[in-house]
Amino acid sequence: MDDIPSGVPASPDPSREDLAAFMDGLVGVENGRYTRNEAVSEAGVSLEDGRRFWRAMGFPEVPDDERVFTDQDVEMLRGVHDLIRRDTADMETALQITRVTGQCAARLAETYMGVLWRRTAASPASVQQLDRQAMEETAGMAQDAIPFLRESLLYMWRRHLSAAVKRAVFASAGDSNVSRAVGFADLAAFSRLTEELDEFELAEMVTAFETLSFDTVSEFGGRVVKLIGDEVMFVAPGAGSAASIGVNLVDRCESDDVLPSVRVGIAFGPVLDLQGDVFGSTVNLASRVTSFARPATVVASKSLKEAVDRSGDFEFRALRRPVRLKGLGKERLYAVRAATMP
Repeated sequence: MDDIPSGVPASPDPSREDLAAFMDGLVGVENGRYTRNEAVSEAGVSLEDGRRFWRAMGFPEVPDDERVFTDQDVEMLRGVHDLIRRDTADMETALQITRVTGQCAARLAETYMGVLWRRTAASPASVQQLDRQAMEETAGMAQDAIPFLRESLLYMWRRHLSAAVKRAVFASAGDSNVSRAVGFADLAAFSRLTEELDEFELAEMVTAFETLSFDTVSEFGGRVVKLIGDEVMFVAPGAGSAASIGVNLVDRCESDDVLPSVRVGIAFGPVLDLQGDVFGSTVNLASRVTSFARPATVVASKSLKEAVDRSGDFEFRALRRPVRLKGLGKERLYAVRAATMP
């Protein structure tokens, strides 16, 4: 990206269009030169397949006669077409991978830009009021980070691919339904806090929770599946690993000056892996269990207790009576804590 511009638009009050064009140049997105029909023709794919991949990447529809597509778009479509032509992937597999990649890229881009706006004290809601200094600072940080982001994405992709292959090898061969622990952790009183904190304090709290969650889940062998505001969903290869994650999440949130208490629900059983997400009755059970956890507590299903009980690392105390879980019937639940030293 030797041709990345080093300056900002000369206008002291740049329009949104000027700013958008400037940022495209900054990150190496070319100027549009093709209509949709011309782009798919250059790539050798059908118009309908071109539309499907554009949507799978997460981009909105554009008029057919607008010249918004670039040589980079053509190369992307051509590369996907070659994979399908060589039978490396079929159409649905290619679309599935594209959707997941698009979602990850969109989340990364939104997160990174949020950091840049906060660093330069600029509000994305008032782009037209950006002063030249703020734009220069934002441009400089983005430009400096591009080589690192490019290399780190490839590095992390390889490491995660290696880990995924190993998990598949050690799981039951040929069966995507494997037994795993699933957990949900959410911040207590989050709705009230959203009304009491300003947007920067709220962002600080959510960021702290995300950081603590990723660190703790990874430390004990699990994987964060997704984050939804004040809630994190994770999977772990074993029941003991999930119990360790839950107990440590609670303890660490209690010791954190920024975070409120967290409550955790965990269950163990068969799950279906699909597109990096997990599905099935075990996921539903873990989600329902979480609603019965009080702040600063971990609650587990009977299946998880039975899977981990013999280790002696944890103490399980049955809740007063079995609870009725929507769509799952009655279930005996247990509060979990680390075993006390003799």
